[in-house]
Amino acid sequence: DGVTGTSILMRALRGLGAIVDYYIPNRFYEGYGPNEDAFMQAISDGYKLIITVDNGISGLLEADILPPYGVDLIITDHHQPKECHPNAFSIIHPELDSSYPFYQLSGAGVALKLAQALIGDGLSEEYFAIAALGTIGDVVPLIDENRYIVKRGLEAIRRTELCGLNALMNE
Repeated sequence: DGVTGTSILMRALRGLGAIVDYYIPNRFYEGYGPNEDAFMQAISDGYKLIITVDNGISGLLEADILPPYGVDLIITDHHQPKECHPNAFSIIHPELDSSYPFYQLSGAGVALKLAQALIGDGLSEEYFAIAALGTIGDVVPLIDENRYIVKRGLEAIRRTELCGLNALMNE
């Protein structure tokens, strides 16, 4: 789910001309979500904005590392939030302080919604193909908007020119 969500945001931000990179922590060595070593490396590398995908809502201590270095944090997540939220420039989460009508999106679904907000009507079908893969992989309930994402995404997968998705479909 996080990998597909990252792919969606990388594609969207690069399409808008942003210079972006990604880092996916090794969950066996670094755990889930943001970690101090990764944030310190990003600071050392000169990054001024970090966007988490499918994690970060429980990273209270890690989020506090960034502000003294002038690094902004945007969290995109769908996991269960705690009462206290991390210190972030923005938190994009379907359950938090939102009138958004569907709160059971996957991390890829949250990334898709952010991409839609950034790109608008120009969002290609390939975004839905990638989001469908993440939505199915995360085993969120296939109801409401998740069902729509998967239905539209599976239709898009049949027509996609993305070599990775084609390889999956041909196996």
